[in-house]
Amino acid sequence: MSLFVSVNHLNKCFGPQPILRDVSLEVPLGRVMVIIGQSGSGKSTLIRCINGLETFHGGSIRVGEVLLEPGRQDGRRLRQVRRQVGMVFQHFNLFGHLDAQHNITMPLQRVLGLGRREAEDRAVALLEQVGMLDHARQYPAQLSGGQQQRLAIARALAMEPRLLLFDEPTSALDPEMVGEVLAVMRDLAHSGMTMIVVTHEMGFARNVADEVVFLDKGVILEHGSPEVMFNAPRQPRTRAFLSRILSSH
Repeated sequence: MSLFVSVNHLNKCFGPQPILRDVSLEVPLGRVMVIIGQSGSGKSTLIRCINGLETFHGGSIRVGEVLLEPGRQDGRRLRQVRRQVGMVFQHFNLFGHLDAQHNITMPLQRVLGLGRREAEDRAVALLEQVGMLDHARQYPAQLSGGQQQRLAIARALAMEPRLLLFDEPTSALDPEMVGEVLAVMRDLAHSGMTMIVVTHEMGFARNVADEVVFLDKGVILEHGSPEVMFNAPRQPRTRAFLSRILSSH
């Protein structure tokens, strides 16, 4: 199985405070990794480093054929990474002045250089894929949170990434809207999309992930298949975290 992401002995600090400590992980093409852990454990920082949104101070990250290291995180390399990686954020990051369809066509035309007709055709297909075609002419402020997040996923897919990163994609949603976003993510996983997902949705992790990683205070404390992580975690801190979060859902 072809390896697409390789993180080796990654270290990241904010000032004197270590955020990630000697983190190593590998994600093959077509696999889904879910990263779990308490708030402040470094989960979002880790995927932001993979996408080049954060610099780091030690170790390396390889995305496809592109190697990032301290002192080798220049603009050219970051552009090469971002051409292959899409990211879906907690708070949507949509263009408020554009309707749903133009949220997709505008970057297709400006970034990929597609003609108007081709960009529109791709946008229509993506909106249909995420169940948003009926809302093509609505603006983000007219959409529910779940609809906005599905639009954000469609926009990320428009760039035809080889990897999708999700940073707590359902945490800002009302509970009744979570399911519609998770359903789109499940469909993507089943289609073979390579994904790294930071989430507190344990049902998604249990049913969709190929590997679950527990990050604690910037350290990968434990990782394994969902069966192992949810049924027989080895570390007391993993057991305590899962017990607490599962009892609250």
